[in-house]
Amino acid sequence: MNRIELGNKVYNLALSTYIIQAIGVFSSLENKPFLGYLTYLILLLLGIKIILSYYTKKQLFWAVTLLGFGIWLYYITGLGDLMLFMWFIISGRDVKLRKTFRMALKVYVFSILFAIALYAFGYSTDVVKRLTDGSLGHSLGFSNANSLSLLFFQPILIWIVLRYERFKFRDYAGILLAELIIYLITRCRSTFITSIILLFLLPNIKTLSSHKYSKRVLKILVYVAPICAALSFLLVYLYSRGGAVVSVIDSLGSSRISSAYINIIRYGIHFFPTANNPVYESLYTLDNSYIRVAVHFGTFVLIFVLFFYTRSMWFMYKREEYERLTVMVIICILSLFETNLYRLSINVAILLLSEGLYSSMLGNDPDHSNVSKV
Repeated sequence: MNRIELGNKVYNLALSTYIIQAIGVFSSLENKPFLGYLTYLILLLLGIKIILSYYTKKQLFWAVTLLGFGIWLYYITGLGDLMLFMWFIISGRDVKLRKTFRMALKVYVFSILFAIALYAFGYSTDVVKRLTDGSLGHSLGFSNANSLSLLFFQPILIWIVLRYERFKFRDYAGILLAELIIYLITRCRSTFITSIILLFLLPNIKTLSSHKYSKRVLKILVYVAPICAALSFLLVYLYSRGGAVVSVIDSLGSSRISSAYINIIRYGIHFFPTANNPVYESLYTLDNSYIRVAVHFGTFVLIFVLFFYTRSMWFMYKREEYERLTVMVIICILSLFETNLYRLSINVAILLLSEGLYSSMLGNDPDHSNVSKV
């Protein structure tokens, strides 16, 4: 076994541990402080993976810089999600994504079913939410219904990346049926709506990409992340001006615009991260990823994340990896409603960003040794 193969096994072990930890954290089990210690194991495994990887001098410099930046963010804010976001991407050098995604698919499915089984046998509780229309959303053993819906969405994204070239009608029908069932259980509208958009985009992107001129339309998708970020702040501004239309949009989006506005007024937005870590009241939970990053970490970090997404998505466009580009577009849209933009546990597509890091941002990689064409 050479260094590359060993590094892949270490990386997959770190990812498996992280997924299991995340699903444990999202569960409604009581007394689970031991899960926090797994973070140290995950960081140790990712550190070993970095040591086992091959880097050019330029790549090594930027990798170490970004690792240090992630640690600094954790030190200042006390929030580890963005640090893990960077560590997983940086350590993704030479990872065979096909094997990694297959492994992640199995771990997600097993862990989610195991968590539901714990609920079925009475070890965890069903946290029920009542919507304004009177309908009930069930969590089936998770901390809230949205957590179940977001976690369930991850195997679907992986399935698309793995099977896109062989997609048939049964794949589209299966995804639609699965998301409909989860929606009826959880009443989570964000993942259900984005799954509908996803099912619309996938076949149409195939059509657009087959024509020389219509393929240029796909360039617009590359810039979805900054567009969604700008839209988020625009809606908050219009809400502050008392727009009736925005108020209707806010009610349809479960008050995400108003909660974003309240959090900005209460905590403010700084250019660099500060130690003023917001402690949210349940009524004003900040679910919009773009504004959450700005409030938590500052606009400098938000600009960095948006630039990172855009550069990586441009790389996918240039390599005609349209299924991956579509998945990233869906993640950017979902980030308008959920906190998944930088949280790997509910955004497995983050693993795709390492391609953009090493092939676009940190130096040329002409042999594409970092990627495994799925």
